[in-house]
Amino acid sequence: MMSIRIIGTSHISRKSVSAITAAISEQLPSVIAIELDPNRLEGLFADPDAKKPGPLETIRQVGVQGYVFALLGGYAERKMGDLVGMKPGDEMRHAVILARKHHLPLALIDQDIHTTLKRFSKSFSWTEKWRLIYDLMFGRFNKDLDFDLNDVPDEELIETMLEKVRQRYPGFYRVLITERNNVITRNLAHLARSQEEGTILAVLGAGHKKAVVAALKRRGIEVIE
Repeated sequence: MMSIRIIGTSHISRKSVSAITAAISEQLPSVIAIELDPNRLEGLFADPDAKKPGPLETIRQVGVQGYVFALLGGYAERKMGDLVGMKPGDEMRHAVILARKHHLPLALIDQDIHTTLKRFSKSFSWTEKWRLIYDLMFGRFNKDLDFDLNDVPDEELIETMLEKVRQRYPGFYRVLITERNNVITRNLAHLARSQEEGTILAVLGAGHKKAVVAALKRRGIEVIE
């Protein structure tokens, strides 16, 4: 069985890019696994001038709420990325480039983005919508959550943020965090059992790391921390 080394990243953090480079330099893994699906991978390397699906086509695929969430989430990440001179997903893009450079297999371990957004459209309740509007208007989540955007938030801060999301937006948390943690864990466990030896370098958003590590250990998978 293969062992797994997990790097928790921020999608706009320069230090995340450096951490991936260092991990591969220290010990060349057998496989690089990343928190992407084929559609998001294609999007990372797509020509910005290429024609994209129109709003109506996207809404038919993922629902109105899923479409709006994708727009707002993408906008927020781009704005934060501009502050630190990074494009959202640069650390995942970097991991893919290094996998290709070193001729390493690349495993996509996240749930299909269309499935996630469709599930989100069905699970985000009206109560959560009103809470979101209130929180955005009054800056509820800005308190006590200051950190350097160039860095990856520490585990305590991540747990604080996730707990606030879980309490305020249970449907959001279930679809965007819990369900995807289960998919990522299942895919990594299957990958680890696919060969007798070797190391998998898994690149995940920091908010997924703790739960995925615990779930893998419960399955008897060796996780290098």
